[in-house]
Amino acid sequence: MARRKFSWAAWLFAAFVLLSLAVAPALAQPKQPKSIDPPKKGRPPDFSNIVGKYMIEVAAAPTEVHVEDAIRLEVRIIGVGPEKYEPHRKDLRLFPSAWGKDFYVQELRDEHKVLRDDKTWLFVYRLKPKHLQIKAIDGIKFICFDPAYGEEKGFITIAVDPISLTVKPKVDQPSEIELPDAFAALASFYEISQVDVLATPEAPVGIAYWHAAIVLAIAPILCVIIAFAYRRSFPDAAAQLQRIRTSAAERALSELRTSTVPAAVVVGYLRDRLDFAGAAPTPAEVARFLDQRGFDRALCEQARQFFAACDRVRFATGSNEDASLNQQAAQLVKALENARCIAS
Repeated sequence: MARRKFSWAAWLFAAFVLLSLAVAPALAQPKQPKSIDPPKKGRPPDFSNIVGKYMIEVAAAPTEVHVEDAIRLEVRIIGVGPEKYEPHRKDLRLFPSAWGKDFYVQELRDEHKVLRDDKTWLFVYRLKPKHLQIKAIDGIKFICFDPAYGEEKGFITIAVDPISLTVKPKVDQPSEIELPDAFAALASFYEISQVDVLATPEAPVGIAYWHAAIVLAIAPILCVIIAFAYRRSFPDAAAQLQRIRTSAAERALSELRTSTVPAAVVVGYLRDRLDFAGAAPTPAEVARFLDQRGFDRALCEQARQFFAACDRVRFATGSNEDASLNQQAAQLVKALENARCIAS
């Protein structure tokens, strides 16, 4: 009986060992999620389309500026996740919509960087405060999805601590802009030289009157033809500038049919047509420039509202892709072109 009991115990032990060896590999493998795609149900509106484990760091400089002075804002997103859902500039939703009344925001795409070795994505922006009541750069947040917490709790919001900011009154600018000598010289290109090309020289003694009359009639016409041909073949600086000015509106309207950045097209038109020097102007800067050039207040306000609309679309979506903005830009260019004070 003792030997039988030992035999049954041995068989049971052997069966337990074999069953453990068969089940162990399956238990050792971690349970994989069915999908890395973030769920659409419960997705926050400011979700940045990033999946994985990430953190965010923000730095700004300088923090003591005048109204509409530039501030460099650097945003670093650090972490790992599926390549399909890594950080991308077009999907980022970092800034609150309320910033439209406090800051002008410009994305500096050329300065964005991907630092693979450091698992870091760097995004750079230029901020310009609009008024004196701003005390901090506040409201920046980052929402990503971590599959480890499941579909219901996977959306994680990381708020960024406010950055203290001191905004001083804007430095007064002169009402009239003093143009450098290069601009003053351009005005001389449009002055007509006081030369009497029709003056009749004294006919040499011995030449018949009819002969002198023919020469005097043909000479001015021949001079005009030669001068016209020379100007067409070898235009001087004034002629080249005139060609650029007269074709500025045509180029701008052509570009607006396909451009996704209508504000940049209008700035290019103002530069070619009116010698506007700004590269990324604020709405107030454009309106002030047109007012100084003699345009009526209604047209200045139309330009200000157009650039403000471009800013609102860019702040809300991250791009200027709005068909209505192209139409507004075309209307603005035509209105400026038809104004009496436009440079001819």
